[in-house]
Amino acid sequence: VDNNTSGNQNENPLIEEDKITFKLENITNNKTVKISNVLQKFNITFASGDNQVNHLDRVYIYKSNDLENALNKEDVKDETAGTTNTIVKDTVIEGDNVTYVMNPRAGYTFSEGTANGEGKTTVTDDNNSLVTEGSFTENEITFTLENVTSDKTVKISNVLFKKYKVKFEYIKEDTNIPENTGILNIMDIYVGESTSRLSTNESEITYKETKTYTFNLREGYNQSALFVSVGEKTLERQDNKYTLSKVTEDTTITISGVKKNMYTIKIKNNATEAIEIETPSTEELKVVHGSELTLNLKTKSGYKFSKEDKLIDISGTLNTISGDKKTATIKV
Repeated sequence: VDNNTSGNQNENPLIEEDKITFKLENITNNKTVKISNVLQKFNITFASGDNQVNHLDRVYIYKSNDLENALNKEDVKDETAGTTNTIVKDTVIEGDNVTYVMNPRAGYTFSEGTANGEGKTTVTDDNNSLVTEGSFTENEITFTLENVTSDKTVKISNVLFKKYKVKFEYIKEDTNIPENTGILNIMDIYVGESTSRLSTNESEITYKETKTYTFNLREGYNQSALFVSVGEKTLERQDNKYTLSKVTEDTTITISGVKKNMYTIKIKNNATEAIEIETPSTEELKVVHGSELTLNLKTKSGYKFSKEDKLIDISGTLNTISGDKKTATIKV
């Protein structure tokens, strides 16, 4: 006031963002009041950098000095039901450096992208230039707008669905299955309509995605009646496909009911007058896939095997018989 720098005319002005209150006391002459450093406010508008997908609906944005209250804390629509056109705004003072913290909502993640930067989560300004980044992890990005002197638009792109692992395992209930037999030695696993079987016992699925899986049992196991479940929930089967719905975490699909095939072997002796089957003693027995059945044959009195005699097993293999006794091994 009147170039008076002592402050005795206005020692304690009440200064607020939108109002200053001050008092001139005991006025006895004309006075000039000078106002300085009134700063302009500018709007910071946050928007999605993709016209097809609203990436803004996939994040929470905070000011670094207020991590309790997101600028867009209100709930948004589930993306499976359609996106919204959310626009988030903040107000800053001219010349400020303002830092923001961005976290993904449930089911989403930030991505570093490929080696050449494709698919990277980005924060850009009106000129599509990257803003000054602080930290960058899959769960948090901080960035700073420096010396704000105009309205700005900040665009957020490539906030991706989080990916989860789907692991396949079976319960070993049959003692005929050798120890350390992997699930891919028992069955081929296909995802969706793919004709390429999985090369490992794991697959990938994105947040709230639904996928189908096909389990084709290999030779020696195809008599099994499978039960497929996730935790205590049995997966629905249709057209030999099992459906896993709306996944929100790493998931293990468990398969039970896996057994090795059992076969009935009937032994028929078409030369009873000349040959006696010493073992096995029964004409019908059960054997497990991949096992070996041994027949011990003996000629009766007055007969002997010649080099021309043949024993044909169930696989069509011809076994030459010689001597007065023959042990034949038949693999089933």
